[in-house]
Formats: sequence, structure tokens, C-alpha cells
Amino acid sequence: MSNVLIDTHVLAWSLVSPSQLTSEARRKLEGGATVHVPPCALHEIALKVHKGKWPEMAPCAGTLDNLCLAQGFRIWSDGT
Repeated sequence: MSNVLIDTHVLAWSLVSPSQLTSEARRKLEGGATVHVPPCALHEIALKVHKGKWPEMAPCAGTLDNLCLAQGFRIWSDGT
């Protein structure tokens, strides 16, 4: 099984606008790989929502960690 580390935009698009993902990104997310999300991606989304720079993500901002886990993603940490 492979591992994939996704960035902030791939995370955001997977949650609110999957059609914006490239076919390659979609294939990796759906291909059985273990998908890791860096904590800084969660922080970046929350910060931009707080500053009013990413209103599309506002409904997700408070529950990003749970949304990631519900999609089968893992929050990256040392040792995982």
C-alpha cells in the first residue's frame, strides 16, 4: 500500500469541490493509498476562513479534523 501526503488545496477541494481535483489527484485519493494530511493544512484553512479569505471553507473550518477522518484520511504526525 502506498502513502500520499496531500496539500491544503487538495484537502479543501476533496471536501467542498471534488470536481476541481485533477484526475491524477482523484485517482490517488480513491486508489487505496493511505492519505496523510499535514496539520499545517488544517491551520491554513482555519486561518484563511477566520480572515475572510476562504468563505467556501467556512462550513468546514470547525470540524476539519473530523471531516478528514470521516474520509479515511490521517492527520500526519511524527511516527505515523
